[in-house]
Parts: sequence; C-alpha cells; structure tokens
Amino acid sequence: MQSRRARPQRAVLLLTVLSFLLPLAAAAGDEAPRIEIKKVLGDEDSEIFLHGPGPVIFAPGGDAYVLNAGESTIVRLDADWEEVGRFGAKGQGPGEFENPTGMLLHDGLIWVFETSRITRYDLDGAYVDFLKTGLQMSDPVIVGGRIHVVMGAGADLFAVIDDRGEAVERLGPACPVDFMERFRACSQTQLLPWAGGLGVVLNRFTGKALMLDADGRKSAERSLVDSGDFTEASEEDGDQTHVSLSMTLNLGYGCVDAKGRYLVPVYPPDGDEDDPVVLAAYDAEMKELWRMLLPEDVTPYRIFAAPSGELLLVSDQGSTIHVAELVGG
Repeated sequence: MQSRRARPQRAVLLLTVLSFLLPLAAAAGDEAPRIEIKKVLGDEDSEIFLHGPGPVIFAPGGDAYVLNAGESTIVRLDADWEEVGRFGAKGQGPGEFENPTGMLLHDGLIWVFETSRITRYDLDGAYVDFLKTGLQMSDPVIVGGRIHVVMGAGADLFAVIDDRGEAVERLGPACPVDFMERFRACSQTQLLPWAGGLGVVLNRFTGKALMLDADGRKSAERSLVDSGDFTEASEEDGDQTHVSLSMTLNLGYGCVDAKGRYLVPVYPPDGDEDDPVVLAAYDAEMKELWRMLLPEDVTPYRIFAAPSGELLLVSDQGSTIHVAELVGG
C-alpha cells in the first residue's frame, strides 16, 4: 500500500509552507509564478469520463491521448481538449490490455505497456499488434530516440528495449538484492531526459534526483526533499507469513517544460492528503528555481507539458485532469 502522505496534521503546516515559499518568490526577481486553471477534464461538469487517468502523450497533429488505466481504454482529445475518440478494452485479447504500467508514442504507434506485454495501436486507434516481452517493466520514456523502461526485477534499474520489446541494453545504478532495500531504492523512480547525459532519475520516495552520464553512471545527485516514511508489518497465518508495506511519497511524477525546466509536484512535510501540494521548478542541474502552492482542489501526482505550452495536472484522486497555464516564473 502506498499513500501520498499519511501523517497527522499540524495546525502550523500552512504557515510553515508559506514561510519557505515567500522568500523564494521574492528572491527570483521576476513575476511570482502562478497557475491559471483553464479547463477540468473528468469532473461533474465535463462530458469526458476518466477513471484512473495516467500518462498523456501528444501526437504531431495536435491531438493528445490519455491512458485511462482504470477502464483500460485510451481517450483521444483534440487541441481544444474535447474527446474525439476512445479505444481499447479490458482483457488480454487482441486490442485489449489490463493493469497498464505506462504508455508512449514511438515510430508513429501508441505503445501501451503492461508488466510483461506491449499492445500497439495506430493514431486512429486501430489495433496493430502486441509484443510478449517476458520483462517486468513500467514507466517507459523515450531518451535519445530509444525506449527506456524501469525494470521490476534484475540488477539494473533501466533497460533499453527494441521494436520487438526485447531488452538490448541495461543501464543505470544497480538495484539492491535485498527486497526491502530494492523497494526503497528502485520501486518509485522516474527517468526524465537530461541534456548533460542519459537522464535524471527522480526517486519519489527518497526525494532525490540522480543525474546519469551518457553511459548510465552516476554523475551527480541532489536531495530535493526529505525522504518519505516506509513501514513494514508482518502477520502470521498458520505456516504463512503475510507482509504488508506502507510507503509515503514526497514527490509526484514530473516533466520537462518548453523552457527546459523540471516541474515536479512536491508534497509538504508532516501533512496528510488534505494538505496543499507544491509545484517546484528546477534547472538542468536540479537546482531549485522557485516553488508555488497549487489550489486546494489541484492535487496532481503526474504533470505533463503539452506542446501548446499548457500543463496537464493529473489528479491523485483518480478522475480529473486540470488543464492549466503557468504564468510568470
């Protein structure tokens, strides 16, 4: 089980958060950044039904595709964020998928990733084929024109896969052999492109950013926030032992915007799920540029930068996407 935050509230939390936001905004010297919500997809006033929206990809023609994970469908949106199509279905047959772990656009096809399988569609939503990989993979990303996936097992954190879904190279830091240590170090990671090498690895649990050189070796590391909480509990049931894990995360999934900044949701310390979420911006060396409070009803666990310059803030409540514009900063 994992939770965004799961600690008792403190009455002084909001004042504490504001106290470290104000000096940052003043030091920037520019207009203080703010978010303007332009549209909400999936709320009660929207005609778009979303259930567990996840990754969003953007086609060259201007359309966007949302992985509607809870429904095992893909929602196609036009440039005005109106639904123009929906395809896919829950299952393991042709054109079906379930429990998706990621989605990307590669060589003109939409790739939907499951733990050990990839289903591919064209941009009109027609089923193309599926690939059996035998790999435990998630959170795919294109870096340097190649597909990188986070590995669920094995010694290395990332693998590069070819057009058949087969691993052709393994990269990144080694993951610990011990299950618990591996869970901490490797289970909540995201790879983002980086001009200085292979990429930046965000660890959503430890709150650290690891910069990797072109060969996938550690180049530098920065702590963005304090580490989250991790607890383990076991219960005996006859001859079996049931182990439950609880993890609180301090970072959401970030993105790189048109200005080359890394935008990352940051969850305030010592707060529960009702506490405000902060949007933080970092430069190419992962040095903080600014941070700002998001509106109370905007609690993203993923952020995507659209080619239009707008941001898509995918809710951690599982049903809405806020289309927003970043002003200033």
